[in-house]
Amino acid sequence: MTIKQRMFLLAAIITVAVLSMLVLQQYTTNRSDLLRRGITTLFDVEADMQAMLAIEREYLLTHSPKSSKNFYEEEAELIEELHELDEILTQLGLDSSPLKGIYLDLDTLASHFSELEKLIEQIGLDENQGLRGSLRQAAHQVEKVFRQTNNAPLLVELLMLRRHEKDFLLRLDAKYVDRHNKVYRELTSQIEQTSLDATRRDSIINNLTTYTTNFHTLVETKKRLGFREGDGLRAKLGGSIDRVLKNQKVLATHTSETIKQARINQDKVIFSGTLLLIITLVGMAL
Repeated sequence: MTIKQRMFLLAAIITVAVLSMLVLQQYTTNRSDLLRRGITTLFDVEADMQAMLAIEREYLLTHSPKSSKNFYEEEAELIEELHELDEILTQLGLDSSPLKGIYLDLDTLASHFSELEKLIEQIGLDENQGLRGSLRQAAHQVEKVFRQTNNAPLLVELLMLRRHEKDFLLRLDAKYVDRHNKVYRELTSQIEQTSLDATRRDSIINNLTTYTTNFHTLVETKKRLGFREGDGLRAKLGGSIDRVLKNQKVLATHTSETIKQARINQDKVIFSGTLLLIITLVGMAL
């Protein structure tokens, strides 16, 4: 091969090598951008997961409509970030299977939260709403009659009935339900023996029946909700939270390690490509 031919061949190889390096550089740049986005999105997922669980705890304490709204907004944002992370991992050709568990856990958590929200609204966000509002209204109707007729003994019994109701709501102890039932029986028996006219007596009995029926409905609703963290829907919600946190940890570990390994592999490709180019050029020069 003549010197001129060798020069042409060397020029061609250098041109191909430069183009190859440009293509490799573009590939690695795009891939590096995806890897950085993946890490950033993973951090966002972790932060928003903690924020959503904090809002859930806040709602359990305050029953605030604002907390409920924030919970669903945080959930929607979290799902959007998970979709983005899924797409990034797919583009990188990396395993995204741990995301499936997170999706299912979030769906279960949101379902339990929604059910809990409905039960709390059924009970009443304050003393004027829901079952608590019905109890208050019925009791006030009876109290009004007792005050109008100056019947102090019956009024005392009624106030005792309401005290047991409030004690139950405060302490969630079944013994106050038993005390409530006992006072209710005594009160209705005393009403039957009063000199009140039949119309007033029937009205009082009807209101008391409504009151105690709603009270027992409230007790059952509270029981479904859970007297303690390990009972009822609160236990299911707690289990969902535990699974979400566990799978989130698995996702974070798996994704971080996968992205880290992808970066190592990428560096190896760049090093190997550069080394091969140098060897080729040196060989041609000789």
